[in-house]
Amino acid sequence: WSNDLYLRIVNRAWLKREPSNREQVVVARLSNVIILVIALAIMANLGSIQTAWHVTLLFGAGTGAVLVLRWLWERINLHSEIWAIGVSLVFSPIILFTVEAEWLRLLIMSALSTAVVVTVTLLTKPTDESVLLAFYKRVDPPGWWKRTASKSGRDASRSLDAFKRGAYLTVTTSLSVYLLLVGFGKLLLPDPEGSLLTAGLYILLGLASMALWWQKMFSPEAVALED
Repeated sequence: WSNDLYLRIVNRAWLKREPSNREQVVVARLSNVIILVIALAIMANLGSIQTAWHVTLLFGAGTGAVLVLRWLWERINLHSEIWAIGVSLVFSPIILFTVEAEWLRLLIMSALSTAVVVTVTLLTKPTDESVLLAFYKRVDPPGWWKRTASKSGRDASRSLDAFKRGAYLTVTTSLSVYLLLVGFGKLLLPDPEGSLLTAGLYILLGLASMALWWQKMFSPEAVALED
């Protein structure tokens, strides 16, 4: 990742040149050494492994927004990624030692990082058009790619339709899986104070909920959209 940032930021964005393979290898090796030194310094000052885990979660919550949005939104650019990393590095320790509830820490970090990423993205220039076109033609990503889709000669609404379909299927299939897991769990490991009718109800609801997504997932229109 560090070598990728060095390649795109220092060379292509600032110096306007392509580094040699040898130079990239040296940068990658030095990055590993620097990261190791930083990790050792942090470990020496941590009270427990749990604290390290909390920091890792917060950093992941801070960078998670841009890692997801880069696949869904054509406006995400290099500046978005840099700011997401910077916000995570600066605010992770602050939030860790000022907020007690774990869920609230993750919520604050995610909301803060997302707000910064969206703001920076809208205030900076988009990624080069040729790069976006090459990426779109190769990946065909879902989401907000209307402008790039139009320039590639494809239906401008295709990507957004694919995103809506994917989001709907994610929610409905997750509901079915949850109901069936709980139902069979209660059936195989019954609660002494519970009733098998509860397990049967969960299983019945899980099977019934499959009607919400079965046809939408396996219909000819869905297959055509995948192609």
